[in-house]
Amino acid sequence: MNWTEYKKSITALTQEEIAYIEFKAELVFERIQQGLTQHDMAKTTGLKQSAIARFESHGCSIPNMKTILTYTRALGKELTIK
Repeated sequence: MNWTEYKKSITALTQEEIAYIEFKAELVFERIQQGLTQHDMAKTTGLKQSAIARFESHGCSIPNMKTILTYTRALGKELTIK
């Protein structure tokens, strides 16, 4: 994918999709800051490493709330919905 195609794809996102991508990016950043690998997260959460990778990917598919809460809690964080 070249820059023009990429730019079109990201500008076609809805505000909700952008917010979700930013949310996931914050969680991944926190995981990395804590020195945890996807494998570590899988062991801590009981999820498969492939599920962690899918959760962290840049796609806009939204996992269920249980997965989001499990991942967030494994980082020692709380999820607040406003």
